[in-house]
Amino acid sequence: MLALCLSISSLSAQNYLILKLADGTNNGTLLSNLNRITFSSGNMIVKKTDASFDSYLISSINKMTIGIYSDVPNVPENRTSLAVYPCPATDHIQLKNAPDSELNIRIFSMDGKVLITTKIVGSQAININSLSRGLYLMKVDNDILKFVKQ
Repeated sequence: MLALCLSISSLSAQNYLILKLADGTNNGTLLSNLNRITFSSGNMIVKKTDASFDSYLISSINKMTIGIYSDVPNVPENRTSLAVYPCPATDHIQLKNAPDSELNIRIFSMDGKVLITTKIVGSQAININSLSRGLYLMKVDNDILKFVKQ
């Protein structure tokens, strides 16, 4: 049996163990909740400080990293269909090339917190006055876009 010990204090800015599994899902465990990771009989066992544990088949783990974990999917590159304008924005944003149907909108901070949830039709304006200056992610149905608030 092989044990992997992590020094939590040296990883204070990177706070999660992130596993990308073969089925496409991601699992994140807060490093401060980890007690020990062991490998035994083709399994990786993540033991937590509350005495609970998670077990994964090693063959089902595509990637293991330590970093910031978010439920926001990766932002696709080279988006040509939907676009957010104006960017940077001050008080509202709109969608370019949006279909004339109802769209579910969720705006996320970069740490994955949902800040705004709304529905719009077509290129209807979305009020972003409540947001601070910064970079944001917007989920439009199944598409992810990014924009900057000034």
